[in-house]
Amino acid sequence: MTSSAQTGSCWYIAKALSLWVCSYLFLFGVAHAKSKTAGEFSVQYARPMLSYVGLRLRGVRMTPFEKKELEALVRKQVEVGRFIYVKLPLGKKGITSFVKKMVEVVTKRSMGIAKMRAEWSSQFQGFSVTEEQLHSIQNQSYIYWIEVTSFRRQRKFLQNRWERILAGGSHVWEYKLKGSIFLQKLEIFDCRVQNRKKSRLHERFCRSKKSHEYTGFAKPFLRVNAEAGGRLGERMLRDVKQRVALRKVVKKWGRSLFLSLAKNPVFTLHAPIVRSKLQKVYLPMGRKEGLKRSQGFKVFVRHVRGHLLYKGFVKVRRVGDNRMKLEGGVRTRVAPKAPLYTIAEPIIVRGGLRLKKGMMVYEYPQVLLSVGAYVGLLSLSSPGFFAQGDTKGTPPSLGVAFPFPENNMLVPSLSVEVEKDISETIGWNEFHLYGGVEFVLGENASNSFGFPVGIQFGVLKKWYLRQIVLELGVRVGGAGIFSGLPRVMLGGEGVVGGAFFFTPHFSLALRVGFRGYAPVLGTASMLGPWFRLGGFFTF
Repeated sequence: MTSSAQTGSCWYIAKALSLWVCSYLFLFGVAHAKSKTAGEFSVQYARPMLSYVGLRLRGVRMTPFEKKELEALVRKQVEVGRFIYVKLPLGKKGITSFVKKMVEVVTKRSMGIAKMRAEWSSQFQGFSVTEEQLHSIQNQSYIYWIEVTSFRRQRKFLQNRWERILAGGSHVWEYKLKGSIFLQKLEIFDCRVQNRKKSRLHERFCRSKKSHEYTGFAKPFLRVNAEAGGRLGERMLRDVKQRVALRKVVKKWGRSLFLSLAKNPVFTLHAPIVRSKLQKVYLPMGRKEGLKRSQGFKVFVRHVRGHLLYKGFVKVRRVGDNRMKLEGGVRTRVAPKAPLYTIAEPIIVRGGLRLKKGMMVYEYPQVLLSVGAYVGLLSLSSPGFFAQGDTKGTPPSLGVAFPFPENNMLVPSLSVEVEKDISETIGWNEFHLYGGVEFVLGENASNSFGFPVGIQFGVLKKWYLRQIVLELGVRVGGAGIFSGLPRVMLGGEGVVGGAFFFTPHFSLALRVGFRGYAPVLGTASMLGPWFRLGGFFTF
């Protein structure tokens, strides 16, 4: 391939990537000012009550162990801090008896929750619980069950040679899981005489009840679908490894169900900003709602006509401990020495320099996994360009001579990189696992020398100054040349970079670094700087 042909191909690829980025920003960006209606949300998020009914299999066969693992792992993903979990056995009488027990438990718990949220009344000299407040708590109660519609585990033969190398054999186990979560909402009625005439439904359900009793029923509310898959190489076909693979697939499926559930307005965390500084905002949420570091929230302000106007985006930096307990009629904090409010850092601010007290923040659920593509230049030593018996050498058709070290060249490269935010795991903000695969572009004149394929793994720390991001990281890795005589290099590199945060989904990044790869097999090596420009998408 000639240099002009390669340049033309790169130009077409660049245009295609630019068109893709523009389309993605238009479809998934945050450019729309009016994107929510105020009627979907209350001013303060109140944790709904949730109870688990059971697992249903529709035409699916699973072993008792697989059923137990699936239930435990999915429930762990779904029953997080944003819900108040109510533990009730289903019993032999079925769902009707279960709903009746759930109504009894909810009505008892709702009074205690209402007292925890009540405001001081100067008239009664105590915490006053209103009927509207009690009713709103009682009618934020849900039951759910898991339904599996497809579960396949099959042994597959691999025809591709590279797939066999990665799998360590000629076969793999493939897992595929598909199903849903069904939610039903409880409608609870207060059967006191003054309330029975509120509606025909209210009157019908309270007809045979006493004045001080409560009754209710469950009505369909939401169905969330998801599917997940994975594979296991032949090296790990033992029973223990198959169980590990099953757990990974189930966790992935449960996480997908939860993210879909969290996007529903009823379960989306939201609250007003209670205090604001230039680089900090304070939120009245925390461990009780299950907040995590690096969790994102969109910021809106309520318009006089009722809709919400987009004002920015913030990320959680310190999670407050807002858990409360009731002892002897006195409401106290579980951890009084811990910070009460959650601190979030403004990343995007529209219409001013700072966000203001009273603006509403709304959760924006993400997995915090980023995938990016970069083009750039990296250093490759010239001894590797010499074919056997060639004393003059055949440098690549694409590349720039670099004076240090001697006989070094900067050659074009393409890399695909993946980042995963692990801030919550280690307790440091914006700490990422960082890895990638790179390919060197171009060919030498005699076509006798192959070009490296490299793999790197490391860590990356980020600092935000609004939408400008500073990056610092280290990686270890290696590269190999497998045409002709094999050559292998191992070493490490330092990374310094900057990025611009366009939206919660897309950022543009420029990264530079210095790499030192020493030859382990053969004479090829890499010693010198590298440069990369590209973008990454966050999901």
